[in-house]
Amino acid sequence: MAKKEKENTGVSRARSIRGFSPDAKMYFGENEEGLKFGPKNNPRREGSKVAENFAKLKDGMTLRKVRELGISSGTIGKALDRGWIVIEEAEGVDGEQEAA
Repeated sequence: MAKKEKENTGVSRARSIRGFSPDAKMYFGENEEGLKFGPKNNPRREGSKVAENFAKLKDGMTLRKVRELGISSGTIGKALDRGWIVIEEAEGVDGEQEAA
């Protein structure tokens, strides 16, 4: 029996990012000096795949869009844990997010 292959769009798994809805928005956090993280202040190791992915992020981007770019929930979770990003639930959505 052949194994059924799933198409990986990333959208359906967006909910797995800490219980936030796919419409929740991501914003950059700040470092100790008050400088906002982002493509020009990238906390990831230069030249790495995760640094390339972090550079694709934009303030106010939805988690749906983040996942469509192919960025894993693990990468987003680590950035959230380290304060490099913050996530705000979309208005009118009752998320089950964990405290960051």
